[in-house]
Amino acid sequence: MGPKSYMPREHVEELAEPGKKRELWAVPGAGEPVLVGTNPSPNWYPRRSGAGFLFELDHDGAVGTLGTWTLEGGFSPLLADSAGTWGSFSDYFAALADVQEDVGTLVVYDRTNLAEALRVPRVHRASPTFARQVLALGYVHDWDDALGAGTFGVWIPYTGQQIDVDTGVTEFEELVWPEPGIVYAVRTPERAGIWTAYPDL
Repeated sequence: MGPKSYMPREHVEELAEPGKKRELWAVPGAGEPVLVGTNPSPNWYPRRSGAGFLFELDHDGAVGTLGTWTLEGGFSPLLADSAGTWGSFSDYFAALADVQEDVGTLVVYDRTNLAEALRVPRVHRASPTFARQVLALGYVHDWDDALGAGTFGVWIPYTGQQIDVDTGVTEFEELVWPEPGIVYAVRTPERAGIWTAYPDL
């Protein structure tokens, strides 16, 4: 039975019992329910990949194990200590692992074969964002805890380019009008303010 013929759902029986693990079950069409695993992420959503459904299991409320599940093969771990994933309308999705005080390692996977496409250390967990107008991923890396800012970077999957746009950046937003671009905040004292960047940078 192929992965599109069933929809995983969480089994909620006896959740209030102390020490009881939450269970995630899959219902394969008219067949019997099958246990996927325990303690799924509280914000789980059954995303698909070329290797099966994507889930975070054994979640302690902060991190879990990201992996894929199929009816035939069960659960296959992909990334330990995952603190969340970001999808896009493309062939890629991002995850953040090994988070310490809101800073962790950004890992991007090819959705079709789950090959690792990008790994960037010291990325602020609030920053990874897939653009809406073009296929690109923005993030703030090399995070400086004392300054409360880092280097604003952009990854373009189809070319493999990693572009560092600016330093001392706290946050950024995509611009739609009057032309596509990015607006971002800089905290470095001598350059503090709101800046913009455009695709021809």
